[in-house]
Amino acid sequence: LYKAPTQNTGKALIAGDANWQAYPQVTGLVDHSFGKAVEHVVALNADNKFIAYSNVPPDLPKVKTKSNSKGVLMMNPGVADEASWIVHTIPGFPKALRGYVFPPAEIQKGHLLICLTIKESQIDPIAKTLRIATPLIYHSDIPDTQMNSRPNLKKLVDGESRFVPPLTVSQEISTESAQGLKVTIYSKEMYKRILVKQLKSTIKVWTTRDNILKSDCRKVGRNIKLITSPISVDGHASTLENDVSQWLVSEPGNKFCAIDKPYHKSQAKEPAMAVCIDDATIFTRFNEIAMYKRILVKRLKSTIKVWTTRDNILKSDCRKFGRSIKLITSPISVDGHASSLENDVSQWLVSEPGNKFCAIDKPYHKSQAKEPAMAVCIDDVTIFTRFNEIACSFIITLRYCRHIMQFILHIKDISLQIIKNHCSFCIDCAIELCLDVAKFQSVITRQNVCFLK
Repeated sequence: LYKAPTQNTGKALIAGDANWQAYPQVTGLVDHSFGKAVEHVVALNADNKFIAYSNVPPDLPKVKTKSNSKGVLMMNPGVADEASWIVHTIPGFPKALRGYVFPPAEIQKGHLLICLTIKESQIDPIAKTLRIATPLIYHSDIPDTQMNSRPNLKKLVDGESRFVPPLTVSQEISTESAQGLKVTIYSKEMYKRILVKQLKSTIKVWTTRDNILKSDCRKVGRNIKLITSPISVDGHASTLENDVSQWLVSEPGNKFCAIDKPYHKSQAKEPAMAVCIDDATIFTRFNEIAMYKRILVKRLKSTIKVWTTRDNILKSDCRKFGRSIKLITSPISVDGHASSLENDVSQWLVSEPGNKFCAIDKPYHKSQAKEPAMAVCIDDVTIFTRFNEIACSFIITLRYCRHIMQFILHIKDISLQIIKNHCSFCIDCAIELCLDVAKFQSVITRQNVCFLK
């Protein structure tokens, strides 16, 4: 579920559907799947036991933690293989056993929620990756009989034997259905060390940035490309200023990842988590819109396109061919709902190529390299397709630079001012080119040149 800034409704990708579905108001429990998923989290039910974790727990202000992970891991102790895992970006949500309240202030921001129906045998592997992300658990009522058979879950809840970064853990699970969705979870510094390496591809990233990390195109095929703000999610607009989600898509590929920390320099030394989904539908939807380098690019073994805030240090990274990190430009549109990095707190990516979508719990900042983090990656063509639609329109990499420059230089009747108005150059690794199609259509026709694939 993607909720764009200022929208109290969202756009959902539901198993079996190839396109975004209109979603009811998130402020109530009526007629929507997430309301159903959390109905026994917000109210007592003997058949549902769970742990809830968040760096901003409900009604507990100013809690200090390096984790940025938020989610709910639940099970039915009386029925075999009845379990689910929710990963989300909403602070102060849900209120465990105290009624359903979607925080009113969060309506103004963009958010991402993922709900996975899993087998109970996968609870302990998930707990193992969560131990790396070191989330703050604010509720746990899973019985001791269930805890004792799951050592990682018990240690997670008890806070025992926390790993010290930069240790990295990856874990594969699948959803409960017969054709189970392939989901991979990565914990540690996300964007460069893990995601680019594991996806084995370039990634396109939607996330806030710091002033250090930029797009990184040094490694051919494993670039980090930052998605430019604003974006559009199936008609819903969003910008980096009001979107707290962080995500990426691989390039090529069907991988979509949601990440819990942004693309900042600081995240290299902090815990983080990414959930990556290998699914063509999810990838396509997010690629239409559109941590990061050490883990996601390496593990996904592809370029990734990332939606996340940025710091001023990390940039798009296109130095390694086929394993780039591309930052998705803000704003975006999610099936008509607009979002931007300024008001969207989600962080996600899609692989390029591939069907992988990842949700990440920390942004693409330099600081995240030394912090715990977590990414949940889903290998599904539907999810990938939708998110890749978001990302793909906003990024042009260095390999097109020469062709674009030659094209511009051959257009004699365009003034220098028009070129300045419509072209901006990223010196370190890439070009982001914005053209008014209507204004340039006649020129392109006369020149009979197709300079973009």
